[in-house]
Amino acid sequence: MLLADMERARKLLIFAGKLYLELGLLSGATLLALAGGNDDLIRFDTRMQQHFNAAQDDADGIREPRFLYFRESLRSPIQLLAVLQARLLMRPLEPFGWAVPNPYESLRPVSGGMVGSTGLTIEGYHRIADTIDRGNEDGVEQIAEGFRTLVLTRREYLVAAMADEHHWRMLLHPAEVVDLDAVVLFSLDLRRAAHDRIYPDILDEGLEALHAPFRIAQWLFG
Repeated sequence: MLLADMERARKLLIFAGKLYLELGLLSGATLLALAGGNDDLIRFDTRMQQHFNAAQDDADGIREPRFLYFRESLRSPIQLLAVLQARLLMRPLEPFGWAVPNPYESLRPVSGGMVGSTGLTIEGYHRIADTIDRGNEDGVEQIAEGFRTLVLTRREYLVAAMADEHHWRMLLHPAEVVDLDAVVLFSLDLRRAAHDRIYPDILDEGLEALHAPFRIAQWLFG
């Protein structure tokens, strides 16, 4: 990919992230954190906190659409996971700490649910991300095993999607090609891990689309 194309893609991610947040979708936080839009995310977070604090003094203010959408997002495991991902990517900054003090604790009741198409449970996803974040050398094999599960699951999805040649050519299976939940894990490891990379072993496959999340993470953080 040319440098100009890469920068355009980064700007589009930031634009999408800001738009999602304005709509009350916290998944925009993950897009901004991945694309390097930390300043935009912190500005949004600060503005929302100021509005929220002011609205608490006004019984009607707290029912404004922006807060209703925001509060609705906080009930969604997918949106809470986005807060967790953004915090991990933005360490030591912790956006939305005023609204979600501990996103993983909020996710604990559904920790057995799956994270997108990664093949990992919320609990397993968090454990791997947290091990990477702490730079725990004792957790290298745990991280490797998690990535193997992710890659094998992706391979199954891709093979199944490609069997439907018409829809594959029409790119109607984008989640199987670019999995942002996987991109987050690869990005965390590229940025923080002190251990040797385990990717060559698990990505040594002939299926080029399998590498998409890793290649994107390399572009963003490698």
